[in-house]
Amino acid sequence: MFCDELIRPVLPLLLLHILFVVGADLFL
Repeated sequence: MFCDELIRPVLPLLLLHILFVVGADLFL
C-alpha cells in the first residue's frame, strides 16, 4: 500500500505526463 505522502507530489506530474502524451497523439 502506497503512502499518500509519496503519491501526492507525484500525481500532478503523472497527470501532466498523461495529458502531454494524449495531446501529442492527437496533435500528430
